[in-house]
Amino acid sequence: MHAVTQSLICLGETVYKIFSVDPDDAILDLKDRLIGTQQAKDTEKEQYEMKLQQLRNEFQNMKDQLTSENMILGWDLLLHVYSPSFFGNTH
Repeated sequence: MHAVTQSLICLGETVYKIFSVDPDDAILDLKDRLIGTQQAKDTEKEQYEMKLQQLRNEFQNMKDQLTSENMILGWDLLLHVYSPSFFGNTH
């Protein structure tokens, strides 16, 4: 904990208690808080980037699977439309 000093100031009949902190201590405290905030931000950023990559992989796999299924269905449709029975040939 940083050194805090107290003072009492009287203004008329009211007494105010004033707290002050050494500026160097305050700067060190703010630097510590900044480092902690930056570390938390970096950790959160890494987590979001990992999640984003996971989603990209899942969507790419889904796209590849659907593309394959579409190709198979396209070939099935093509074979069905151009089958011999379509042209009236039954043998």
